[in-house]
Amino acid sequence: MGRRALVSVDGTPTWVGKPLGRLEDRKYQADGSLERPRDVYLAACETIAQNFVGIGFRYSRSAPRLRRKYGDISHTIEFASSHYNIAGLHVVLHAYAWVQSAQISEWRRATASPRVQRKFLAGGMVHLLTTDLGMIEWELAGPADREEAVSDAANFLREVVVPYLDRFRSPEAVLEVIAQGGAPQFDLASMAEYALSAGRKELAQAVLDRALSDNPKLVAMVEEAERVGIHHPAGPSTLAEQIVDLRRAHQLR
Repeated sequence: MGRRALVSVDGTPTWVGKPLGRLEDRKYQADGSLERPRDVYLAACETIAQNFVGIGFRYSRSAPRLRRKYGDISHTIEFASSHYNIAGLHVVLHAYAWVQSAQISEWRRATASPRVQRKFLAGGMVHLLTTDLGMIEWELAGPADREEAVSDAANFLREVVVPYLDRFRSPEAVLEVIAQGGAPQFDLASMAEYALSAGRKELAQAVLDRALSDNPKLVAMVEEAERVGIHHPAGPSTLAEQIVDLRRAHQLR
């Protein structure tokens, strides 16, 4: 398998899976040349993408990314590689997935929300969408096991990423996720703001109450943030500052 993953082994972060190769292990083609990393990477992205065009995604080769829309909500799976690829030895594949919402973008603009990414709702690097991994990547350099790496990447997206995105198919579904306690990479401010954008102030209040109940230490941090104020040039940065900002801007408790 071409997967490398960072997992916890007896409490210690440990890389498992395909090891990095050595320069003397470089894989040459029959004519003695080396495959261009970008060609290998883009071909793998396209092969993976073909697994998802039948379930509503459209593939963009120029990015490369997969996108689908459900009304004003859009889902994106984007691929990435590395500037440190080495022809014939190391060609890495990473993936990201996120949800965007036109509804929250319009609301943030209208309310002068400090959130810089106005459309962004939830998501991130794909390993962050599960609690099992500290990192995940796929090695594509070796022709012998490349097909297995591509297949494993497609399976991971199908089994982990698409079900995550499926939870955000409609405004009603997003509100249900919030009511049930959220999802990985769906932060407090985004949950509260989406609830407010839908006219659900009581749900936004429940988001704040839940965060404070789940983390008693946060109460003191919020009190300190209220005392000293928010001075970060990009707006609220810590969880406590987000709560203070939401309280002040939207009359929450």
